[in-house]
Amino acid sequence: MSEINAKSPIVELFSANLVAPENVVASELKDANDFIKELCANPNPNNRYEIAQILRLIVDNQLDLALNYLPTIADVKHIDFGQKAQFQIDLPGVKAFFQAKGSTTERSKVGHTYTTLETDEVSVRPAINFYDLLSGKTDFSKVATESAFRMEMAIAAKVQKTLYDAFSAMSAPNYGTGNGVVASVIDPIIYALARLGGVSIMGDIECISKFTALTGFNSIINPEYVKEHNQNGHLGTYKTANIVKMNNQLVQENLTDTVLRKDLLYIVPTGTSANRPLKVVLEGQVSAMEATSINDKMYEVRMDKYVGVGVVGYRKFLGLYKDSSLS
Repeated sequence: MSEINAKSPIVELFSANLVAPENVVASELKDANDFIKELCANPNPNNRYEIAQILRLIVDNQLDLALNYLPTIADVKHIDFGQKAQFQIDLPGVKAFFQAKGSTTERSKVGHTYTTLETDEVSVRPAINFYDLLSGKTDFSKVATESAFRMEMAIAAKVQKTLYDAFSAMSAPNYGTGNGVVASVIDPIIYALARLGGVSIMGDIECISKFTALTGFNSIINPEYVKEHNQNGHLGTYKTANIVKMNNQLVQENLTDTVLRKDLLYIVPTGTSANRPLKVVLEGQVSAMEATSINDKMYEVRMDKYVGVGVVGYRKFLGLYKDSSLS
């Protein structure tokens, strides 16, 4: 059995095919799928283990790409298995005072504290008929894509819930709500956080598309804004803030419900990550264990990723807006 790792040609080939299939040589992809079928043709423990390792490494690569938005809204740390991530929280620092000449001025202590964040498991457990893999009825790449997507959505839902629970009880300029996107409510949030540097607004397409209507002057919308809206479904900027569409897929077999909430906008400063109250820990790679049932010949692979999400620190440099017209 060869040693399979993230740099193995078969892992890189399948991963590349999921990102940009037009750049993958068809004959090489056929060879990779034939190799999976060869492993399935002789389902001994070593071959089953190798299939599971190839699958989990592809999922790990896909998950890394899918979560590359997290550093824009959170302070993210990657650690090895068994390690603890420490987040530095700066305390209020130097202050200036007026006093009479020659008098003693007050002392302002410069310092910081540290906090850790525990991780939990996010898991998927696809079960596949072994002979469907062998015959090609089950697409190996599709299993990897679906597994990575479901893990990504579970992590995104955890991030969303953590943010909402922490900020929905706050008042302006951390939290606001309105029927639609109301300028008089959301603008003060943007202005407050813009004093820290750049700002990004992230949300579902239904919510961010409403910014176009706020850009009109005397009820006349700039034709360039109309063109941009029609091309992308939303504007790229609003009052210096970048507008970013979040990946928000439909729930399976449902054309109305989405994995993430459609009614929330996140207003995030794009400056120093350490100032962001949302902290995320990604511990190790995706791990995998496999088993095959002698009863129904189902081959299953359990894949786990250790993830920690929390809001910590006294500085709440983040804003949340809720559009009450969306559910």
